[in-house]
Amino acid sequence: MLAYNGNEATIEGYILSFLKNIACFFILSTIVSGVSHAQQGLRSSDALDSLFTIRSIKINEIAKSASVARRVGLAKAEEYAFDRLMKKILSAEGVAALPEISIQDKQNMMRGIEIVSERRSNRHYIAEVNIGCEPPEVSQWLADQNIPHVLGAGTGLLVLHVHQEGLLNYLWEVDGPHLKAWSQIDFINRLRSYRFPKGELRDRTKVSYQQVINHAINPTASMARDYKLDGALLMVTKQLPPSQTGTSIEYSYYLTDMKLGGEGVISLLVAGLDHLYSEFGVFDKTQRGWPMIQDLLAWLRTAKLKGRAAMWQASAEIGIFPRS
Repeated sequence: MLAYNGNEATIEGYILSFLKNIACFFILSTIVSGVSHAQQGLRSSDALDSLFTIRSIKINEIAKSASVARRVGLAKAEEYAFDRLMKKILSAEGVAALPEISIQDKQNMMRGIEIVSERRSNRHYIAEVNIGCEPPEVSQWLADQNIPHVLGAGTGLLVLHVHQEGLLNYLWEVDGPHLKAWSQIDFINRLRSYRFPKGELRDRTKVSYQQVINHAINPTASMARDYKLDGALLMVTKQLPPSQTGTSIEYSYYLTDMKLGGEGVISLLVAGLDHLYSEFGVFDKTQRGWPMIQDLLAWLRTAKLKGRAAMWQASAEIGIFPRS
């Protein structure tokens, strides 16, 4: 178990931190180097269109008239969609390397706006929209900037999250604080899709909160297959008693499809990335390319690790290349 302390000790904070970490690893394992994808014959498809679409964007704009509010609100939504897409398909370093471009340039790479719902009054415009970008245009633009990105989304995960407070263990309770925390997070526009079990009698008898806490793979992976998903995300958060430094939350997690668990494995992979980025000159502007997943695997196999890091080494390697 690891812990968040102080003001950031919220279930939402933990979930966001985890999603960022797992996205970082997934981007590394699926990244495409900055070459001309037009030359590779990149074509739009349902999977690519879905990857390059940002969904459920909320608009709430007030102006001197409803038509002005609508125009301004949709423009803001387009800007948000493009920026959110960059964070979705690029590493943090890739996002930092993006050049400033105009809203017009961003709009030129967009496929269109789908209005899910909208309401308007004299000066008020409220809507929910989905905005899609054109994969070939975005990919070519990123290739021109020599910024690598992903061209495939991860498979879906079934989320089984246990939250502990005192003697209580929340798993199937629909009003539990863990589900309320998830409702505050945009987990729709991410590389991997996240689904929650229905909590019907069959689910409740198949997996108990103790099995989630113990990272029991067989019953949880079996439930994931019942939902036609390849793996499950097992999460445990525990609210600790308040202290002088504030509130604290302990947490642990396990991914059944990647056999990846604990912050230690992630920290080892991040350390490897930091080493490779330095070797490739990413940090000092003498860049000679981008490290790929094979480079990270080679580093893992040759790095002289000690203590707990040595124990994480095998798990990290399996996470990159699962054994059959």
